[in-house]
Amino acid sequence: MFGVNGTQLMGCVPHTVSFINNSSGASSFFWNFGDGSPIVNTTRNIDTVVHTYLIPGVFTATLRGTNGCADTSASLIITVFQKPLPSFTADKYLLCIGDTVRFTNLTDSATSYLWQFGDGGSSGLTSVNYTYGNYGIYQVRLVANSNKGCSDTIRKMVEVYPMPKAQILIPDSAMCLLGNQFQFNNASSIPYHTLSYEWRFGDGAFANTINSNHKYSAHGWYTVSLIAKSAMNCRDTMQRLIEVYPMPHAQFRLADTARC
Repeated sequence: MFGVNGTQLMGCVPHTVSFINNSSGASSFFWNFGDGSPIVNTTRNIDTVVHTYLIPGVFTATLRGTNGCADTSASLIITVFQKPLPSFTADKYLLCIGDTVRFTNLTDSATSYLWQFGDGGSSGLTSVNYTYGNYGIYQVRLVANSNKGCSDTIRKMVEVYPMPKAQILIPDSAMCLLGNQFQFNNASSIPYHTLSYEWRFGDGAFANTINSNHKYSAHGWYTVSLIAKSAMNCRDTMQRLIEVYPMPHAQFRLADTARC
C-alpha cells in the first residue's frame, strides 16, 4: 500500500523520509508518522508524502486509506539514530607562534574523531595538543562520528600572533672600567604589532627604553639581555656578552729621594 526507499528505513537525526503511496481505490488517506507529529490527510492514490524525524527512536509509520465504505491500513518501521553531540574546549584561544594549545574533546556519543586545525594539519586522536607554525586566524573543526554512520561537526576560532625578533647592536662590546658608557641599540622587529622592551644589564640594573646607555661599576664579564614583548604578550629574548676591563694601578719606588 505504501513504501519508502530502502536506504530511508533508518538514518540520523534529522532524518527525512519520502513515503510513497501506491494505493488505489481510496478517496482519503491518513498518515501517522509515529513520532507524535500531527496526522496528515491526503486524497491522491499515487502520491509521495515527505516527513522529517527530529528526534531519535524507533517509529511505526502508519497509512490508513478509506473510500467511505471500507478502510485499510499498512505500517512501516522507521529507525532514527541520535547524532553525536560534538563539543570541545581549548586551554587558550589567543596564542603566540610556538605555543602549544590543548584541545579537550567533550563530545557525547561518538566512536571516532577528525580534528582539522585550519592550517592543513589534522589528527584522529580523541583530545590533542597542537602547535601552530605561522600567525593568523584559524578555524578549528572537530568532526565526531558514531558507529551508526552519523556525524556532526563543531567549529571554533583561534588566533595565533607573530613572535617578535629581539636584536641588540653594540658599537663597542669592551671598555675600560674608568669612564665606561656602553651604548645598546635596539633593532627588534615584529609584523604589524607594537613592541615594548626590557633591558637587563647583568649587574642587577634594568631599563625599559627602546635604546639604552649603561655604565658599570666593577670590571668583569656581563650578559646583557633584551626582551622584546608584543601587545599580545608574545616575547623574544636576545643576549650579548660585554667585558669591562680593570684599570691598571700605577706604582713606582725611589731608591734615593734626594741627591746632589
